[in-house]
Amino acid sequence: MAQSASPTPAHVRLHKVIGQARTEFVPSLIVLNARGANLAEGTFTLTAVATNSILFTD
Repeated sequence: MAQSASPTPAHVRLHKVIGQARTEFVPSLIVLNARGANLAEGTFTLTAVATNSILFTD
């Protein structure tokens, strides 16, 4: 009994609202990590971008 696997419960999406939307300007810095970058014809392209980012704000 102790070694039998229990069935995985179905995923239930939670509907949450975190904070409220604001229309004011907030100075911020977002840090994105990527393996490479390219600047061609006025377009800056990041390649292999990490799935997380860091946000700094006052």
